[in-house]
Amino acid sequence: MARPKKETDDKRDRRMTLYMTGLEEQAVKDVVGAQNRPVTQIVQEAIRSYLDRLAEPPTVFRQTRVDAVMHDDHDSLKGYVCARGHTWWVPWYAAMPVRCCPLCGTERELLHTWNGDIKRRVSRTAK
Repeated sequence: MARPKKETDDKRDRRMTLYMTGLEEQAVKDVVGAQNRPVTQIVQEAIRSYLDRLAEPPTVFRQTRVDAVMHDDHDSLKGYVCARGHTWWVPWYAAMPVRCCPLCGTERELLHTWNGDIKRRVSRTAK
């Protein structure tokens, strides 16, 4: 059944209706409960993640992401460790999954250990 029409005064921009199966709805509720975040944040993150994995993302999204990365005062990174104990980080927007350690080349027992933000060092000459 279609959603009832809204009065023109009550309309908001950028609304979206999601139709999910019971299993999909339960999965979203589980994530919301585990992360203690609103459903809208979970859905937005899922959409961003999907767009990040596209080989050719839409031009507007690509430009917005580049602008945000260039002008941000922090970086969002994913941390990894290999079986030999080497640790490294990759940007959150990296398109390819990590397949081997960049230091020793091993492809076994790679663990995703950390997601988070770090504050960038601000250059004193940049204003």
